[in-house]
Amino acid sequence: MDKVSEMPPAFESVKDRLFREFPKKRIEGINTERVEDFIRQEGLEIKPYIIFDREDLPRVRDIVGSTGLLRSIFKNGECGLYSPEMDMVLITRDRDYEKSSGSIYTEGLLVHELAHASSVYQGYVTADYKGFYTPRVGFCLPQNQVAWGWLLEEGWADIHRADYFAQNASEEEKQKLEEALRFGTIGMEDTVPITTPAGETLPLPAKYLYITPDGKPTTKSSSYAGYALELLCKSNPAMQNLLIEGRSSVDGLRKLVQAFEKIMPGLYKKLQTGEYSEASFSEKLSTVVTNVAGGMDSAVRAQGALRSTWNNLLHK
Repeated sequence: MDKVSEMPPAFESVKDRLFREFPKKRIEGINTERVEDFIRQEGLEIKPYIIFDREDLPRVRDIVGSTGLLRSIFKNGECGLYSPEMDMVLITRDRDYEKSSGSIYTEGLLVHELAHASSVYQGYVTADYKGFYTPRVGFCLPQNQVAWGWLLEEGWADIHRADYFAQNASEEEKQKLEEALRFGTIGMEDTVPITTPAGETLPLPAKYLYITPDGKPTTKSSSYAGYALELLCKSNPAMQNLLIEGRSSVDGLRKLVQAFEKIMPGLYKKLQTGEYSEASFSEKLSTVVTNVAGGMDSAVRAQGALRSTWNNLLHK
């Protein structure tokens, strides 16, 4: 495959058509300025993005055509995509979730994908521009035959989504979440018990959760990765900067690996191998809770009724 330094014309054409069809000025009900301020506050670059309604998805697919740029995204209800080939973010609005969780839900999706977009992108295409290969996006190798890097990459994105919610959710949006959780008044950093696919109970800060249209609290697979990364950052104050550097250079990635190995030999490989799934991410969060955070008592933060629930779970 031939390396190119500029975006292939076919990709540039799709990107331009998407921006013409879905200009930022048409976005309503979403505080994109607040999202952009947050991304800048985190020291990240704001990459181009579009936001569209689900009924507009056929039009998006029509514009993308046979380029393969959407991969398989949006077929199963997914709401966000960072396309490294076009170096842009696409967000599908789910109005039902906005009703149940507030507009902060869609804003959080945008934050998550913009965090992915902080990757230093390097793209390859075939000489005739009919194919493409993306060797690396952030910490993951998306087209590798062996799954690699999904926990760190998804954790990186979702820790930003969760922090955005904690900092910017309105009192009404936080109250909706509290009412759905049914633990009384809680802080967004307080951890609620989550049952994993393996039947294990693990802590997850409330800021990672949102509400389904039928009023139930839920979360995403990447949230387990987010809290695992959060606990790792607490174990080493320099980790946050190392993560940023690791997304930007090979030398930075080497420093990050060394930092993980100092925490626990073999930890980097343990975290970086495995599929993008709830089962894999929750299993790795369990590893971090046990071997890095000092066990469940240290990883749990709670008060009031939530603390009583945790006491019953931990000491029964």
